[in-house]
Amino acid sequence: MQQPVLTVRPAAPPRGVRRGVQPGRKPVPGRAPGALRRRLVRAALLILFFLTPIALGVLALTSPKLAIAEVDVGGNDVVQADDVVRAADLYGRNVLTVDAGAVRRTLRRLPGVADADVSVQFPNRVQIAVSERRPWAIWEVRGARFVIDEDGAVLRKADDGEQMFSLTDLENRDLAPGSHVDAGIVRLAMRLSTDFPARTAVRVQRFEYTEPAGLTVVTANGWRARFGDAANFECKLSTVRAILDAAPKKPGVDTVDVRDCERPFFR
Repeated sequence: MQQPVLTVRPAAPPRGVRRGVQPGRKPVPGRAPGALRRRLVRAALLILFFLTPIALGVLALTSPKLAIAEVDVGGNDVVQADDVVRAADLYGRNVLTVDAGAVRRTLRRLPGVADADVSVQFPNRVQIAVSERRPWAIWEVRGARFVIDEDGAVLRKADDGEQMFSLTDLENRDLAPGSHVDAGIVRLAMRLSTDFPARTAVRVQRFEYTEPAGLTVVTANGWRARFGDAANFECKLSTVRAILDAAPKKPGVDTVDVRDCERPFFR
C-alpha cells in the first residue's frame, strides 16, 4: 500500500514584514551599498586622470610665458636675417606649436637658402642656422645677369663687374631670384669647366645654351664645341680632343658638334 506524501510549506511572514528582512530592522535611508560607493570613487578618479592633462595642456598653450619672443639667425652671410625671420613667421606663436620641419621647408624656398636647422629653446626662443647656396656662375638672358648655384637656383641679380663662369641663354625666358634653370645643364657646365681644359689644353671662356642644341663650349681661342647634354660625356670629350688635334690640318674649322659622338661633324 502506497504511503501518502506529506508536504510542508514555510509559514508566511507577518503582515508588513518583507521576506529576507529581519523584523525590527529598517534600511537606513540615503546609505549606498559599499560596492556602489567604490564604483563611484573609481569613476571620479578616472575622470580626474583624463581631465588633468587636458587642463594642463590648455594652460600651457595659452600661457604668455611660452609665446616666442626671440628668434636668432646664424650661418648667413649673403641672405638677410630679417628675410629669414619674416619668412619663418614665429614671433608670438606658442613655442609648443612650432613645427620645425614646416619652418625648414618654408625657409628653403628663399633665394640663397640651401637648408636650415630650426631648434626650439624653452621657454620662448627659437634658433635658426642657415646654410646658404654657393654662387657658381652667371646666367645671362635678355641682357640681364643672374647669379646661379650648382643646382640651377637663381640667387640674385649679378652686381656690375661681378665675374665668374658665364652661361649665355639664347632663349627668351624670364628669370627672377627664386626661379630655376636646367640643373642638368649647369652640372654639365661645371664638369666641362674643369675636364675640358684638362683634356684639350684649351681654356673655356664661357658657355652658350639653347633648348634645341643644349650646351655649347666657347673656348678662349674662339672655337665652339657643341655638347648638347651630359650623355656619352667621355666619348664626346675624346672626339673633341681628336678633332682639335687635327685642326691645324683643317684650316677654317671653328665649330665642332659632338652631340652624336659616333657621327660628329665640324665646319
